[in-house]
Amino acid sequence: PKAHPGDKRRGWTLHSIIIHSRNIPDMDASAIQVLAEMVEKYHKRGIFVCFVKLREKLRHLFVRAHIIENAH
Repeated sequence: PKAHPGDKRRGWTLHSIIIHSRNIPDMDASAIQVLAEMVEKYHKRGIFVCFVKLREKLRHLFVRAHIIENAH
């Protein structure tokens, strides 16, 4: 079903978000901060956030910013 922020809730609950990251070559400090705050808010709501195809350079930045854990 299509979902729009203005639509009425239809009884479904968001459990996770998957972000395909291959086309993100780099991020500045402001973008990292906004993303960290966004992920933290999702976690507080019990929503799992997963990044796939994350470039190695960004993985290191995300770990330092506590956006993701240092997993291999």
